[in-house]
Amino acid sequence: MASMRVRTSLAAAVGVAMALAGCGTMTDSALHDQAARAALGGGGGTQVGSGAGPSATAGPGNGGATGTTGAGGGATGSNLPGSGGSGGTTGSTGGPQVGTPKGPGGNGGATALGVTATSITVGTVATLSGPVPGLFQGAIAGTKAYFAYVNSQGGLYGRTLKVDGKDDAFSCTTNEKVTQDAIKNDFALVGSFSIYDYCGAQAIKASPGVADVSMAINPEHTALKNTFPVQPVTPGFRTGAFEYYKAKFGNAYQTTGALYVNSPSAKSAYDNAKATMQHLGYKVVYERAVAATDSNFTSDVIQMKQKNVKFVEILANPPIIANFMAAAAQQGFKPVITTPGQGYDQGTLSQGGSAVEGLYTDTPSALYFNKDDAARIPEVALYQKWMGTAAPGVALDLFSVYGWAQAELFVQAARKAGAKLTRPALLAALGGIPTFSDNILAPGGPAKKQAATCYVLTKVVNGAFVRVDSPASSYRCDGTFFRTG
Repeated sequence: MASMRVRTSLAAAVGVAMALAGCGTMTDSALHDQAARAALGGGGGTQVGSGAGPSATAGPGNGGATGTTGAGGGATGSNLPGSGGSGGTTGSTGGPQVGTPKGPGGNGGATALGVTATSITVGTVATLSGPVPGLFQGAIAGTKAYFAYVNSQGGLYGRTLKVDGKDDAFSCTTNEKVTQDAIKNDFALVGSFSIYDYCGAQAIKASPGVADVSMAINPEHTALKNTFPVQPVTPGFRTGAFEYYKAKFGNAYQTTGALYVNSPSAKSAYDNAKATMQHLGYKVVYERAVAATDSNFTSDVIQMKQKNVKFVEILANPPIIANFMAAAAQQGFKPVITTPGQGYDQGTLSQGGSAVEGLYTDTPSALYFNKDDAARIPEVALYQKWMGTAAPGVALDLFSVYGWAQAELFVQAARKAGAKLTRPALLAALGGIPTFSDNILAPGGPAKKQAATCYVLTKVVNGAFVRVDSPASSYRCDGTFFRTG
């Protein structure tokens, strides 16, 4: 069905969430944990209180973070082809000029629906209730956290930023209704995230004058001219990590095995990854769709050993990754095991223990729940601090990162639009931002629907995720994006 036609590894995450929600075999808490952890690059489980996270000052400063400048040389001592990247792309100017004054002419007062002389209210639609309670609460939390940061610095042209959070209750009908409500009452949509976003997309399409600054995950939503996702979901897969593995591990790619979650969206994501691997010369000799709740992979390991598999790609949630690697260790099976971001999660470490040592992940984001990245990247520290302040107890997960980044894109565009803020001015400003990166997410093209190609390569070493052959505070940008449709 339409909602299942998502085509990236993020789609695999959402597919896992849907499969989990329908399985009826786990507690709501476990379902939420697995759904959140399934996301590409998705961290889950790290919870912060009001005093958690590293200390941060005013953050990137009045000019904001400078955006990524590319992979710039790679890790010290690396001599692998492409490990230094191609120079990357220059991102946006990062954070807003916080505390923006009204200017000599004031801010124009009530210039648009949802805009008064003292406030700007936007709508954020996410799944908060239903079969998996709190599934995407991070989207609203991340949006609120970024706005809280901006408000702490004086707001935007004398206006306080507010979030009108709406729950779609894991329902297509409700998603469309609350999206319509937001369009009728709020200035714009910012930071929304839902499996059923294609339903709300109908309302957004019918209101082309309203900006939707949200992370769209379905093609119908992504394609809308008034929707601006920070990392657009497009048919295909980035090539960089597969090129890296091919260069580093000799002929391992000639005998590849793969596991992916048995849902339509996850299958679509896997098909894109497989097509990209085959484009680069990989030969897939074993593949299987697994249930989201599978825990025994001994048979897969035995069959892979029989087929002399040397390289394994897993598009699944952390419990599957951990259980497969545990089975591999028990059978003395030692291939290169990789995942396109799903493995970057504390659940992988807690559930896999020593079995997940050596796991490679490639993620188009900074390591946003790691202390080391927070120490090196001001925006990561800022995100951790304000999540702890504005959303204590909410996990530092990919959904909150998206909410934070979408809020940052909105503020950047609103600044560009000027103090006398209107819907047409905001849309024009968003269309004039060709590339966006906040240094937490790799650069993407919201207006032109350009997917992110840069990434961070990680490896589990001594029970922790560490950057490997990647710049300390930026991204590898050595690959391209292989389009499959």
